[in-house]
Amino acid sequence: MLNTLMSYKWPILIGCEAFAWIATLYMLIARYWIQSNIQFICATVLAGITGYVPHIILAILDFVKYKTINFFIAFILLLMIFALTLGKKLLTKVDYWIQSRVEHMRNS
Repeated sequence: MLNTLMSYKWPILIGCEAFAWIATLYMLIARYWIQSNIQFICATVLAGITGYVPHIILAILDFVKYKTINFFIAFILLLMIFALTLGKKLLTKVDYWIQSRVEHMRNS
């Protein structure tokens, strides 16, 4: 099973990252457009789980299998550093953009 998982690690990583961004966008839509706290919280948890947990698990399994820090692990580390630093600024900009679009649509 580990061999199969490691052979598909890049598609799994990309799929989880894409799903996390979709969940993040839905989180903001639920917050501003739908104005539902329950959907906002669910989307936030889903974005967090799909955005961090699979990445960390894949990095650990990759290290367990190959016993070295390779490009895949370095990429995940850089992705995590980006998410915790510049990603916050990017999310703030996306948050403001969606909030302003929703306000514009409601006032039209």
